[in-house]
Amino acid sequence: MIALSTIIVTPDVVQKFTLAYIFLFVLHEWEKGHYPGSFIDLITGLLGGVEVSEETKKGSRFYTGIYLLALTFVPYFAHSCAWLILPAVFLGVWEGIVHVLGIKIFQRQRPYTPGMITAECELVMSIYVLWYFAGHDLATPLQVLAGIALMILGFMCMQRALVHSVGRKYRQLPGMMRENLKRIRS
Repeated sequence: MIALSTIIVTPDVVQKFTLAYIFLFVLHEWEKGHYPGSFIDLITGLLGGVEVSEETKKGSRFYTGIYLLALTFVPYFAHSCAWLILPAVFLGVWEGIVHVLGIKIFQRQRPYTPGMITAECELVMSIYVLWYFAGHDLATPLQVLAGIALMILGFMCMQRALVHSVGRKYRQLPGMMRENLKRIRS
């Protein structure tokens, strides 16, 4: 009973960081789907010729949800291993960078991609968490590398499931992106 009360009533710093990421990830998913337009519409438009039903768009959030649950529930309940939050931290870094690069790479007319505002909040949070970890010696260099690797592996699994859900194969994705980048830039 004491252990349960420390998880629910008095969270430690890793749990507080995890709760902040849960909040940011939920807001990010909402922003990507609703304000303005949709991230899925943006990506399928960039892939060229990929038609996605409304049902598939909504169903695609399932894979993302599983990935985000894993990134947040594991460090929340295994908070004694502080480094387990690092995949969420590096996802925040990745999201912040990718949304800005997306504007440049895809030559967006407006300086916005769906989800960008919350992605930048995730980036700021991630920088703070990394600074905090460095200042309090909460992770070894090997654990940091493991955090990066787990984020990439989980992201690739999620992305593969998303690509498959729209009827494409994951190995087709780079070629489709290259073709459409040429089309966009010409």
